[in-house]
Amino acid sequence: MKRLGAIPEYRAMFQAADPDTPFEAMTFAHASNAIGAFLVDQLTFTNAPWDRFLAGDDGALTPKQLEGAKTFLALRCVQCHNGPTFSDQEFHNVAVAQIGPGQGNGPSGLDDFGRANITGDDADRYRFRTTPLRNVELTAPYGHAGSILDLREFIEHYSESHLKLLAFDPSRLEPALQATLVPNAADVLARRDPILDGVVLPDEIVDKLMDYVSALTDDAARRMRHIAPTRVPSHLPVDR
Repeated sequence: MKRLGAIPEYRAMFQAADPDTPFEAMTFAHASNAIGAFLVDQLTFTNAPWDRFLAGDDGALTPKQLEGAKTFLALRCVQCHNGPTFSDQEFHNVAVAQIGPGQGNGPSGLDDFGRANITGDDADRYRFRTTPLRNVELTAPYGHAGSILDLREFIEHYSESHLKLLAFDPSRLEPALQATLVPNAADVLARRDPILDGVVLPDEIVDKLMDYVSALTDDAARRMRHIAPTRVPSHLPVDR
């Protein structure tokens, strides 16, 4: 807040947003609330074909999307991917490869023990929050560390995920990430969520799931250039 307050325009904007609180008494909670308000106002997308279908528009889905919805709801997917965001907001180990800088865990310091870093419970190691599915076709790469590049590959990962993890090929990643793959597969699989036991998804099922998730995209999410401002009070450059 001290840094923000050094910019007169930001100070004036915060004061206008909360006129009953002197700027000097504001904490970073005020800044995080402002960011949250922006996200809710500008990045809430609830007009996907699936939303319109649930609201009573029987023609909102294509026949393939409707068939995909039936498949999705009949499989174990819906046990975790449910609710308004298609996430149970819980934490699961779905055997995704760990790449990147990690969280300082393990011998290399490149591992990420996930929820266990918060709870301190070893049983939570490698558990990460269930991925929300709204606009998921627009949010590659996938997995907690972004190790899965393609949406179809992400869905396919849940089919015999233990084999997918053991066969993970980092050569498809950006060069800077290829050497960061953590050799922790055995440890991850020892804690894999049992909900994935025995899951096998034939290609035709994957096709149907791909059709369904396409119905979760709000067209407004495809056109967001207008959200980026032409300038910011700090006068830092804006990448549009």
